[in-house]
Amino acid sequence: MVESTKQSPVVGAKPSPNIFSDWRNIALAVAVIVIILVLVLSGVASPSGSGKVVATVGNKTITEKDVVDELKRKGGDQVLMQMVNDAVIDSYATSKNIAVADAEIDQFVNFNKAHVEMGIKGMPMDKYLESKNMTMADFRKLVRTLIQQVKLIVPDDDIKAAAADPKITGELGLPTRYQFRFFEFSSEAIAKAAVDAMKKPDGLQNGIKQSLNPTTADELHTLAPEDMKMLPFGGTVMKLKAGEFSAPMASKQSPGVYDVVQLVAVLPAEKATYENCSIIIGQRLMSDQKYQGKVADLPSEALAKVDAQIISQDYAKAHQMLEETKKRNPVVHGADGSGGPAPMPNAPAAGGN
Repeated sequence: MVESTKQSPVVGAKPSPNIFSDWRNIALAVAVIVIILVLVLSGVASPSGSGKVVATVGNKTITEKDVVDELKRKGGDQVLMQMVNDAVIDSYATSKNIAVADAEIDQFVNFNKAHVEMGIKGMPMDKYLESKNMTMADFRKLVRTLIQQVKLIVPDDDIKAAAADPKITGELGLPTRYQFRFFEFSSEAIAKAAVDAMKKPDGLQNGIKQSLNPTTADELHTLAPEDMKMLPFGGTVMKLKAGEFSAPMASKQSPGVYDVVQLVAVLPAEKATYENCSIIIGQRLMSDQKYQGKVADLPSEALAKVDAQIISQDYAKAHQMLEETKKRNPVVHGADGSGGPAPMPNAPAAGGN
């Protein structure tokens, strides 16, 4: 059986700097944001909550205000800080005429997709993101912010120089990969009949449905040659031509089960270059000692140009952290030179100017 639990070395790599801390936990922040947005949009929660009952347990009631308060308690400040961070970086990048093209986002997404889906424990990109409580739209939004940060911190000439270093590009390139489907059947006779059916036009879906694990059978698995050799049927797959099915093979893991493999395609090796990996290279360079000063200075540098205020008393911790970040630069909007955080401004009245 082919497992599907791999964590991408790229998606899971040390992320980009946050204006409130050195590094951020992207998955957690997105998870809480998504939960809050779903509740608000579905009407379960309003921004301030209400006494509307959303659940009962025996004689106990749970109101939407209870839900909102709990969400805020468990992650409200973190979510707000993340949202302010992204907005500040976006405004600052815009002020410096830094644009992000869809093609740049595609480059990063496709690179991650290839690595997430490759390996014995690889999984489809959409399922990987789902396991992290993200959608592709969430991921693309995060990637856009990352690209802005790379462009603000790492000069393009430095990225081009790194892209010419075989040591760096060698780690990022993709090897030749075998892409295949894996089927399990309850008997040899059923496996043979399924293979015969799948060789006919429009027969693949019937074979997937007959498989003991239709979900696994419907997925495309991608392995490099060294990984293929680790599988009991790896040698057989590597001898097939694209589109061919193997003969039924008695499973070495499950007695009485017969395995069938279809080689879908052989993907050629891809060398990492500036054209296809510039953002990935820039992200890695940000963790080098050479750029740590710029990474550390970016928060206060951005806040010196962007006026950001947290005005709700419900997020005092976020307000304090924002003001502490501002104080690293004496010319930042709203910074107080007294040594303590600036007082929280009053929220404007609804409908006021």
